[in-house]
Formats: sequence, C-alpha cells, structure tokens
Amino acid sequence: MKTVGIIAEYNPFHSGHAYQIRKARELSGADYAAVVMSPDFVQRGSAAILDKWTRACMALHEGADLVLELPVSFATASAEYFALGGVSLLSSLGCVDFLSFGCEANDLSLLEEAAAFFAKIRGNEPDGYRKLLQEKMREGMTYPRARMEAYLEFTHAEYSGSAADSAPKGGQSLSSASRVLSQPNNILALEYQKAIILTGSRLQPVPVKRLGEGYHGPGRSACSTENAGQRFVSAESIRKTLSEDAPLPDAAMPEFPARLLDQAKARNSLIFDDDLSSCLQFRLAELACQEKEADLTEYLDVTGDLANRICNNLDQYRSFSQFVSLIKTRQMTETRIRRSLLHILLDIRSDDPGTIGYARLLGFRRSAGPLMKAIREKSSIPLVANVPDAMHISARGGGCLLDESGRAMLKQTLYSSRIYDMVLQSKTGRLPVSEYRRQPVIL
Repeated sequence: MKTVGIIAEYNPFHSGHAYQIRKARELSGADYAAVVMSPDFVQRGSAAILDKWTRACMALHEGADLVLELPVSFATASAEYFALGGVSLLSSLGCVDFLSFGCEANDLSLLEEAAAFFAKIRGNEPDGYRKLLQEKMREGMTYPRARMEAYLEFTHAEYSGSAADSAPKGGQSLSSASRVLSQPNNILALEYQKAIILTGSRLQPVPVKRLGEGYHGPGRSACSTENAGQRFVSAESIRKTLSEDAPLPDAAMPEFPARLLDQAKARNSLIFDDDLSSCLQFRLAELACQEKEADLTEYLDVTGDLANRICNNLDQYRSFSQFVSLIKTRQMTETRIRRSLLHILLDIRSDDPGTIGYARLLGFRRSAGPLMKAIREKSSIPLVANVPDAMHISARGGGCLLDESGRAMLKQTLYSSRIYDMVLQSKTGRLPVSEYRRQPVIL
C-alpha cells in the first residue's frame, strides 16, 4: 500500500486542486491520498473563505481519502513553519510515502539546491550571506525576494569568486533565477524540500507542474496547454471574484465544490478579510489600554517597528484591509502584516510553534479503511477523532489522549475556530456547532 501526502489550504477548493490530487496519484502510483489542510485561518494571514469542515468535504468528494487538520500555529506561520508542520505531521503517521506539491519551476534542481543551502545554514547564517540580505532589504526589496537574491549572489560568489549576473544555476542568470525562486508556489516547494531535509523524513517529493494562472493570477480564467479546454483559476482570483459578487468562470471549480460554495453564498457565510475588522479592532484597543507598546512584540511576527506602527496608527483604523495598507512598508509585505495582526487576534505568541503531538481527523472516505488501520498501527502521534476524548479522559486508556503540549496546541486551534464561528454568527445570525461536538466528515 502506497500513500501520497498533500499539504493544502483549499481556500477554496478549485479545479487545479482536483487536478493536483489526480496527478499526484498518477505520478506516485499511490493507492491513497492523505491531505493535511489548514483550519479556519490560513497562511496568507486571514480567515478561510469557507469553514474547514466544508473544505474537507470538498476535498474528500474530489479525490482525497483522508483530511487532517494542520494546527493553527503552523497554518498561520511563515512558509518555513507551514511546511515544517505539514511535513512533520505526514511523517509522523508512519505510512505516508510521498509528498506532492505544486510548483512553477521547470528546473527542480534550482529548488533542490536552494533547499539544501537554507537547511544547512538554518540557525547559523554565514556573515557574507547575512550582509547581502541586509543590503537587499535596505534597497527596498521584500524579504522573500531579498533572501533569494542574497542566496544566489552568495553561493555564486562562493563558487566562482564573483557575484556577477552570469549563469550560476542551470544556465539561468541571477536575476531570472531569483524571479523563479521568489514565486509563491516555488517558495513553498523549496520549503517542503527543506523540511524533508531538516526532519530526516522519508517522504519522497512528487512535484506537480502548475498549469494555468499563477498563485496571484489576476485573470478570470487560464487555459492549460497540457489539458486542452481545462481552465485552472487561482484561489486568489476566485476569492476576488466572490468578493465582487461576480460570477465565476466556467469550470473554475468542480461541480460538487461549486454547489457547496453556492449554498454558502446563499446563506451569507463566505468570510472575507474585512469580516475580521471589528474583532481585530476590539482586540487592538484592548491591548492598547492594558499593555505597553513593546508588549506587542510578544506576538509572532510582530517586530518592534511594526508594534510602534500599529499603536501609532490605531486611531486611523477603519477596517482590516485598510489598516494593513496603512501600516505596511516597502520591506514588509502585506501578507506578513496580515499574519502579524492575525497572531495578535488569535493570541499566537511563540516564535517556534513547537512539535505537533497529534493528528486531528477532519474527514475520511469509508474506502480508506486500510489507510486508517495503518495509521492507528504505525503513527507515532495520537489520531484525534473526538475532541472531548483528546482533551479529557480517553474511554479506552483511562487517561488523557494528548500530553500537555498537545492539549495546548489543540486548545489554541479550537480557540481560533471559536473566533471564526463568532464572525460567521455575526454574518448569518445562526448559532455555530461547538468544536467539542463536531464529528469527522465521512463519505
């Protein structure tokens, strides 16, 4: 039995995601596809447009056999920790053989070399690389672009004695290689490969070439040359279209996910960035009254400069998106700002999310019985299907299913879902179902 793992957000699930699951199975020859999915908040620093249970149901209907929840502390962290969390969780199951991910690079050796470099210097950056990184940041580059340019110049100078813009990797110039490595999906692909190295995971990478629009694709549709007539539209384009209350292009989403999306839209239960505005404003105002400005730096990703900008501009707060635009700088991306504000809202403080001590089950297919059996036999972490059993007393074992750190991580994710449910309730007027009563989706 072979299993391919996928780390995803499905925000929302679209035709490109369905293609990836099919292609991952085809390329790996896997019998099952196990997905680790973000909870109700995602890595771009906002709430998911649909709740995690709906997105899990979409994934299961379109080819996933199992959907597990990535704890919120990893799901809303940087690409490095997002990847580390997903890889660690999949590896801990003891029966996942492959990791499939989308990428935009034609030359995977470029990503592999960069992953090996960053894994090697993690926690011990060479002075030459750090100096180049600081220079790029002073020039006004965002951190992701500065990081890649510093890496390319440093390694090229190290091997050739020159930092000239020649062809250090696969015949590409430094500038073209930097553009490739700075693309969002390639950044994640690099981090997945780095996480495999750092954790000593046995997962074998199975890259799937991205077709159609890129991650930030602005268009309404994008035709794949490999799949004639198939339109792959980015999740960002779908969210933008929905926020404008415009119709989605044909085949942007498979039929079943599209139907669930339409139902959610009819109930007014789609969540957008500015739906967080009131609760974030209240949280910032509460902190401003109770704590010193410097205390904001206790929250993940909040630097001293950003803490000052938040406090100094709080009187001009109008909405989540407006405030992000107001306090952003050339060096700090909007995504980084959104993540920082989200960490304040969700009370996520630690620079290191820690170790994942459980695998929470969001849903599975009945046909995946052999996979479920293998996880129960081989997993080094508990499989959580019922929150009360995990948080209190296990009916079988007579003790807590999770250790103290595992319970703390699960509580933090449950708290974030409670915040999400409050926002959803304010839009729809309907009372949410408690996370303590939720059962996995079964198809």
